[in-house]
Amino acid sequence: MYWIGLGLLTAGLYWLWRPKKVIKDTYSGQEQWFNINGNHLNFVHFNQPGKPTIVFIHGLGGQLRQFAPQLEHFKQGFSVLAFEFVGHGHSKVSQDPKQYHAESILRDALALIRHFVKGDLLLVCHSYGCTIGALAAKELKPKAIVYLGPKSKLTDKQRKTMQGLPKVPTLLFDLFRFFDQMGGLNSSSIKRAVGPNCPTSVKRTQMQFNRTTPSMVFQYTAGYATDGTPQDFDLNIPAFVVGGKHDIVCPPDVDVEDVKNWAKIPQDRVTLLETGHILMLEDPDGVNGVVEQAIKAAGF
Repeated sequence: MYWIGLGLLTAGLYWLWRPKKVIKDTYSGQEQWFNINGNHLNFVHFNQPGKPTIVFIHGLGGQLRQFAPQLEHFKQGFSVLAFEFVGHGHSKVSQDPKQYHAESILRDALALIRHFVKGDLLLVCHSYGCTIGALAAKELKPKAIVYLGPKSKLTDKQRKTMQGLPKVPTLLFDLFRFFDQMGGLNSSSIKRAVGPNCPTSVKRTQMQFNRTTPSMVFQYTAGYATDGTPQDFDLNIPAFVVGGKHDIVCPPDVDVEDVKNWAKIPQDRVTLLETGHILMLEDPDGVNGVVEQAIKAAGF
């Protein structure tokens, strides 16, 4: 009876915890949806006619709300556009694994950006979004690009682990996440995402973000992700890179250094902040300052 009761309790708690779509927040009611290749993508677009556009691209398991401080800061003087990959944030989940391949995510990103941006643009990308942004920049020809907490390349161990994720039963992955989240703000997933001095409010926000990404979406997106290469980041445009000194997801001594060298970024365009991986929320002023530098370099 003990084990039956424990099993029922665990199942009940899991049912309450299970990843849920949609949180109400700053952008509820301002969202729009873009249909492309069978995908229903969520985005926000604050248009300033005649002004250049700043496009924000999130990373694996991310969403546009991670850029809230940047969107609010820059939407008065520029057009700003942020969107969410298939299954991320408020975008509709696809049951087709192929939609989570890097090539499909890039295809969707290019279609959406080209639809809304007709003039000059600047790209601001985070984590895995830096690779997607660099690949998109080859075709979009932005005036400048900002890499936030970029992931340069996977180790053999990381690649093997990520490629194995789509093979893990989703229920098992859900249970793993459930037990992790029992740690609350001190869970392993939160500690990996933020730095030691991160405000509690940001930890709570990140925990909410984590819970809105379905396990299947995370598994497929990670499993079919692509590495960055020196050729991807060699764009011959003004580039800036920002890393978190306490980032254990994309350590700056590895990933920031790689991107700096690949993109031929001068040292005065490299910034390290006292943050973890979610530097846009942990130090919004620091990130906004770098974006402002990029705006000047772009000639806007």
